[in-house]
Amino acid sequence: MAESSGLFQKSELHALLQALMARGCLPLKEAEETFVSICGRNSGKKMQEAVSEINRSIDFAHLRVKFTRFHLPGAKEAVTYVGIANTSADAASTMVTRYSALQVAYFRSVVEAIAEDPNRTIGSKDAMNLGLSMAALERDGLATEGGSTQPVPSQVHGHPSDAKKLTVSEKQATIERMVEDGWLVQTSSGAVALGPRSSMEIQPFLVALGLDTSTVPASPPA
Repeated sequence: MAESSGLFQKSELHALLQALMARGCLPLKEAEETFVSICGRNSGKKMQEAVSEINRSIDFAHLRVKFTRFHLPGAKEAVTYVGIANTSADAASTMVTRYSALQVAYFRSVVEAIAEDPNRTIGSKDAMNLGLSMAALERDGLATEGGSTQPVPSQVHGHPSDAKKLTVSEKQATIERMVEDGWLVQTSSGAVALGPRSSMEIQPFLVALGLDTSTVPASPPA
């Protein structure tokens, strides 16, 4: 992280950045609590100012702290989330550092199914029955010349080694990990829906599917 010459110590900005990167995406209220624990309640410093300094420091790496208003299906109110987003990568290349090629293709299948549902969700059982088509793999550049696919090296322990399909248990593990990382969420009824991190990082893909991302602001809320 580049040196800061603004209102904050470099150590303060680094601590906040590390907290955001560790969580991937978290509610703004939790991020503000983390900020207060780092800078002190009576410091007079504002989180929005810290975010602006962080963004100037990490812009060279094509990263940015983003905010999004996220409304979980069935919830009464939207919640503001904050997280680190890659500003230069597409849906596939954003995710392959943490997931195998088949897991990314499965995620795409889940998102497409969510986009087709009027409630913008998919039941857990239906998600387990989703298959992976070669067309979906080829669209994201995940198919090899031989007509099969090879998993991309993944940081997720136990990522699937079989390049032909995902088992039900592997699909379940993939969804659980993507919920943990904020790409997906599970509703109170157990259905699967898009998570706040998807709104932050794969907007072009969501727009192409006809999903509304107009609630995603380009700057921190006032």
